[in-house]
Amino acid sequence: MTTHQDFWIIPWHTPFLPALRDLVLDATGGQPGKAVVVFPNDRPKRYFKRLFSPAEPETIAPHDFPKRSLPAAKGSGRALILPKMMTVGELFALLGSRLAAPMREAGKLDQIAILWNAVQELRACGHEAASGVSRSRRALLCMTEEIFFPWGARLASLLEECLSAGITPENILYPDDVEPIAAELLKSLHDLFSIYRSELEKHQLTTPGLTAFRVLQSLGSWEGMPEPLRGRVVFLAGFNALNTAEDKLFRKLWENGAHVCLYADPQIARQNADSPKSQGKKGFHYACGHIDAWLNEWKAAPRLFEDSQPPKQSVTFFAGNDLHSQLQALQDDLSGFSETKESMAVVLTHSRALLPVLHHLPSKDCNVSLGYPLEQAPFVRLISIITEIADSAKKDGLAYWKPVMELVSHPCLRMLSTSEGSLRPVLLHMERRLREGKKFVSPAEVAEWALQKSQSGPETCGLLRGLLDACIHTWSNVSTTKDMADCLWNLCELLLDKGREAWRQFPLDEEALLRFINNVIPALRTNLMAERPLPWTLLSSVLREQIEAERVPFEADPLTGLQVLGMLETRLLHLEHLFFIDLTEDKFPGVSTPNPLMPESLRLELNQPFELNQRLKLNLPSSSQRELVAAYTFYSLCAGAKTIHCYWQEGEENSGLFSGKKQKSRFVEELIWKEEQRRGKLLEKGVPPLRMPQPRLSRPKCARMVLPRTPAAEKALNAFLERPISLSALDAYLKCPARFYYERLCGLEPIAAVQEGDDAPGVGELFHNVLQEFYRPWLGRSVKRSDLSSEALAALFRKRLEESGLAKSLPPESAVLLDVAGPERLARFLSHQPEETRILSLESQLVSAIELPGKRLTLRGRLDRVDQREGQTIILDYKTGKVPDIP
Repeated sequence: MTTHQDFWIIPWHTPFLPALRDLVLDATGGQPGKAVVVFPNDRPKRYFKRLFSPAEPETIAPHDFPKRSLPAAKGSGRALILPKMMTVGELFALLGSRLAAPMREAGKLDQIAILWNAVQELRACGHEAASGVSRSRRALLCMTEEIFFPWGARLASLLEECLSAGITPENILYPDDVEPIAAELLKSLHDLFSIYRSELEKHQLTTPGLTAFRVLQSLGSWEGMPEPLRGRVVFLAGFNALNTAEDKLFRKLWENGAHVCLYADPQIARQNADSPKSQGKKGFHYACGHIDAWLNEWKAAPRLFEDSQPPKQSVTFFAGNDLHSQLQALQDDLSGFSETKESMAVVLTHSRALLPVLHHLPSKDCNVSLGYPLEQAPFVRLISIITEIADSAKKDGLAYWKPVMELVSHPCLRMLSTSEGSLRPVLLHMERRLREGKKFVSPAEVAEWALQKSQSGPETCGLLRGLLDACIHTWSNVSTTKDMADCLWNLCELLLDKGREAWRQFPLDEEALLRFINNVIPALRTNLMAERPLPWTLLSSVLREQIEAERVPFEADPLTGLQVLGMLETRLLHLEHLFFIDLTEDKFPGVSTPNPLMPESLRLELNQPFELNQRLKLNLPSSSQRELVAAYTFYSLCAGAKTIHCYWQEGEENSGLFSGKKQKSRFVEELIWKEEQRRGKLLEKGVPPLRMPQPRLSRPKCARMVLPRTPAAEKALNAFLERPISLSALDAYLKCPARFYYERLCGLEPIAAVQEGDDAPGVGELFHNVLQEFYRPWLGRSVKRSDLSSEALAALFRKRLEESGLAKSLPPESAVLLDVAGPERLARFLSHQPEETRILSLESQLVSAIELPGKRLTLRGRLDRVDQREGQTIILDYKTGKVPDIP
């Protein structure tokens, strides 16, 4: 067996990848093609490859690098065979490919289908999980596939974690604090795990976890390095925390001569192995706890790559009011680096900040390396609208108007065209028709009306009808995920065929569409439950889950210039100027979401006893362990930077039903504490380096609005005055002449919309008509209060209410309230009438002329009712119901 190698400790204030390159060249005698380098993630591979370029090999890391008499010098300036580079996942896949025939990788739907069949099998054979009458067992017995789906997704993730960690879970017989379904699943966890493994193999499927599990089982048969790595110099580079599978594999490789190169606090290598490992001022940084435990367990000797002093750093902080104030400060700070050629990176703690950040960068020449959520792409919003229409569709073909309106106004459809022209004009006619229509509409009828109105040609007619088929009509026949995949493929094919040129103008949206075609549609079409009929609610949930799991990747080239990175993409990179956006506690390290299937307390029961320190060992990672990994990522990146800029939000933020106060990340607190130690005093808010937004207050400009009296305005005004002037128009002029000008003279009206809320004009018109019809027999006659029947008035009201259609158009609660309160209000109205009244007029129109110099104006109005009571003429307005006292 090969002698064990010392662990190389590359100080985290030193560029890691150039140092690794020197170690590779030294170990291979200047022939890096003999080496295999395993990284924890994919991003460093691109940078490492550039370091072997014959031209300007140091462009990636412009720091002064120590000159050593290593074979690295021999390799500079000439062509070399590059080392084979891979991630740890690719290493497991490479080793696993020698153990089994090629298999298709199981998707999430395959895993859930296998687990559902496993649950069915356990219930059918009278297993403990399905027997008895306890509440939890009854829940499992009564569980449908629709109820099981979210639990199946969680269970698949849990079993994958177990496989990846090399754990064979046992049944958890007494699970506490979980729901009944979760309790029964956990009681049968070992049996489900066994069936899950066997069913994957039966269907010739594999998963990353199962591949890792097979590799671990084969370690005992190894004699030296395995065949794919035999004769190669293996480097395990930049790892921090290992799960059980990685620990066992890497130890076997290390025992057979692999080199381990770690990026850590150099104090780990400096301190005496026999002295206590304190984490005080003289000890290593707490974020390197996993590495220290790793060294102790393997009894490996650390060897410091170089012992240099860290660079001088400048750290500034900005506590913003919101994301926009952070980005404004970022824009100002970046302007000071416009001429620098040093490496810079804007680091995002969450992907939702990507697009706002891109709009605030002073230079658009930047490189983005961050997975953008597919669910945020405009095209995916179109898919959501289609599912909403399917949700609201009725058997008679009618659909709720709002999602149909969103559909016809979606930009992905408006950019479609034929040789006859764009589809946009027809869609605008459809939008107008929908706004003037009812709550439930027939999209086909609306489309035909719009085609006739726009006088469209045959190609445009065919495109619109095909679009309605792809977006609405064919979805009524969807019953399986395969049907859904076919519908989605037809839609994508139509969008690409009729909008190909337009898609090229929006590369992000085009990439999202291609990602959807290449990943989501095949996952729906080829899975073990693809042809199984499912309820629509489950099908829409399946589609949503598939979309949420996808991310749109950005190309990582070029590697120079300003970089926009996610936090995970920064691992093992060395950047001189860092700008961290939204460093709040809820974003980084983040708040762990409670898992209803496997709470934090139960995860410890699955962590089988292992020789390494359980507090630091990543079997099934706990929230504290994940936070330690996040701390390592942050501080290893900050250690080698010259300038660090931290931005975060402070203050209240509304989030759904709850309102919480944003707090800066604990990692920022540590940086502030270190800066206070260096300065010997506390930092004050608003005083650099702890900056805050500066309020800019100015007096509001109250300029008087002037409307020029142009010939066109004069003509419109004269035409208006020649017609009878309504009292509402006069009231509008007295309240706001500018509004009167735009509404009455320019003809600008509010956008029409379907009445969905309380229809006040419609209800008012109903009461007017009912009272006019009720009092008509007494018009011109006297009527006594005893002659007025409240029962007759209530019957008339309900009859006219049914005929008006308000009962169907109003919201259900308003319709019920009107049906109950209407007769009651009318009865009270009758009870307050005088003993005897003479009805002079009902709903009468009045017209009066006003003579002005050179102008005659006509006023027009309507009187609800005119009565004669006790010798006085009374004008009665139904909305007020009383006569104001006039002195």
